[in-house]
Amino acid sequence: MRSSKFSKISTLSQKVSKIASRHPKVLLAITVMMFSGLGLLTLRLSRAATPYVSLEPENGSIQGCISSVDDSNASGKKAIMFGCESVSSTGAGAKLPIQYDINKLTGTIRYVATNGTDSNPGTKTAPFATLAMAAKVSNANDTIVVRGGIYRGQANVSLDDSGLKVIAYPGETPVFNGATDVTGANGWTQEGVYSYRSYSPRPVTNGGGVNFSSSNTNLVDDGVGRYPDQAWIGDKGLKQVMNKSSLSEGEFFVDRSNSRLYMMASDTKRQGIEISRSAKSASERDRMLTINGKNITVEGLKIIRYSASAGDYGGILVAGGASGSKITNVELSDFPYEGIHYATGNVNSVTSHVTINRVGWQSINTDRTDNYLLDYAKITHTDPFDEFTSSPASGAIKTSRNRNTKITNGLFTNNNSHGIWFDQSNINSVVANNTLMDNIGASVFFEISDGFIMANNYVRAKGSAQAVKLAGSSGISLVNNTIIGGVDPIGVYTDARSIPGCSTRPSSNPCQLASEVQTYFPVPSTMDWMPRIDLMINNIVAYPSGSTFCGGTEPVCIMTYHGSTGASYPIEKIIHKADPSRGIPQTVMNGNVYVNGSGAIIRVSQPVASYSNVSSWTSAMAKSPVGITGIDSLSKFGNEWVQPDGTPTAALKAVHNQAIAVPSNSLLNQYVPAGNRHYGVLNK
Repeated sequence: MRSSKFSKISTLSQKVSKIASRHPKVLLAITVMMFSGLGLLTLRLSRAATPYVSLEPENGSIQGCISSVDDSNASGKKAIMFGCESVSSTGAGAKLPIQYDINKLTGTIRYVATNGTDSNPGTKTAPFATLAMAAKVSNANDTIVVRGGIYRGQANVSLDDSGLKVIAYPGETPVFNGATDVTGANGWTQEGVYSYRSYSPRPVTNGGGVNFSSSNTNLVDDGVGRYPDQAWIGDKGLKQVMNKSSLSEGEFFVDRSNSRLYMMASDTKRQGIEISRSAKSASERDRMLTINGKNITVEGLKIIRYSASAGDYGGILVAGGASGSKITNVELSDFPYEGIHYATGNVNSVTSHVTINRVGWQSINTDRTDNYLLDYAKITHTDPFDEFTSSPASGAIKTSRNRNTKITNGLFTNNNSHGIWFDQSNINSVVANNTLMDNIGASVFFEISDGFIMANNYVRAKGSAQAVKLAGSSGISLVNNTIIGGVDPIGVYTDARSIPGCSTRPSSNPCQLASEVQTYFPVPSTMDWMPRIDLMINNIVAYPSGSTFCGGTEPVCIMTYHGSTGASYPIEKIIHKADPSRGIPQTVMNGNVYVNGSGAIIRVSQPVASYSNVSSWTSAMAKSPVGITGIDSLSKFGNEWVQPDGTPTAALKAVHNQAIAVPSNSLLNQYVPAGNRHYGVLNK
């Protein structure tokens, strides 16, 4: 049966290739019909000159979505994938090359091209060779158009003029590659089974409050993650090792004492070998861009393989004064520490339609920014070699002490770190319309912060990972999310710092670090680092795979006590009455769907209480000490409502009208309409 099916596949693949070469416009319709008839689940069709079809069987049935994916078998290294990669975030990521009418550009326009020279005037017919030269001669509101091709040796470019736009030529993709091509025998010396070449190691620096240079903080095992050196063979990044004796194929070693880079001799005979650019000095940066001016736009570029150290603060640094910046349709990959860093004081900046892949420490970091928007981002494979611990810093995006951050329409998958991490005294944050799947840490982590709307997100965790972690945070609103798997799929925790006074004046343990306090923006009276749920309606919370702090395996864990410091916040304060003097409303918690096989649905840590059904939970909350009637009185529990992937069953779809009407709230209603009744994410 198996050989018969694959014989049919081969025949159909040949037919598809012939049809594609003659009639490309009908290709998609024919391939979908032909291969769906065989029950195949994933089809990749390259955009190469000679059509190539690859087929990958997967578990489950996927249909209805098409996206572009990496495919090493295609000449352009890209293919079309049929099948849903995300639930609410179709369209996330960079769309390259960009298309627009170049004749509509206004003002002074300068050009950069791979065949240009910096002695040229920078016109379309006589372009500059470097972005740095174009930026140097530009003025406010000028435009730099970058032609397609690969640009090497261009680093540490500053964009200083307000209103400057750096944009790719329509239909072309400029690739700024920070690596050095070392393919071939020239420069390599064989030493037994190894080969080495002269190489000045990239400097190790500290950043983000982490001492990488002299401690193992935030590093795994032997600490090799502190070194920003990188190497590749073709599309594959190589893992760095600490000792030459442990070197094997697909790895590299840097002898920092003798300024040599080693690989296996067999690897150095391959094509497409690249390594980090040798450092010219012990303090040299390897950042691609620094954005200093206001309202600067960077659009349509691909920036890869820059080896910026922690103290460089990203392959792209957006300075604090560079407010109103816009990074859109940009693809970044292979940075050892940070991808994009937004510095203290940045206001009204937007990162949209970006694809960020294989960044070691933090793909995006924002520090004390205001009104930052991350929209339609696709961030995958953060910490690809598992070189960093989850704390004190990691993540697809990590924020600290920000105000009014919004993360919307994104896709955050397969990150070997936390996904979205709001750390330390963030104010009024939004996570909406995102898909977060199979991240190793917490997919969403809201820590000692205040004011959080999480609406219409699909979150899936596995094993010991956590879907949603809410630690020492107040003003929590969870609306129309589908949250599946992991330990404590929703964890609401009393933090070690949930102690009166810690949020405004910590000086020592147990308050811990003074740097965690919000000192940049006015502190709301509600920010006290105490866990509080204000609104939790119409969420699907299902199928936990383990437990953490509550000691049981339930979809919802509410931890009222933290043993390390004795911090305590009782259940009647977490699910709470109104406090008009501080603008705290009474908790509304209803219309949720809890699924856990034959297990309990909600557990409170102290005094320990486990609730096996909705009615027992509702009854308990109506009694002292909480004393709020109606908590989850219209909610549902049981396996009949939700499939293993979080999709509502036919039974639940039939009763969406029984969900709670979404209240009127100007911010929430941007993502979930007022009056809407639906369980879980809206498009399922």
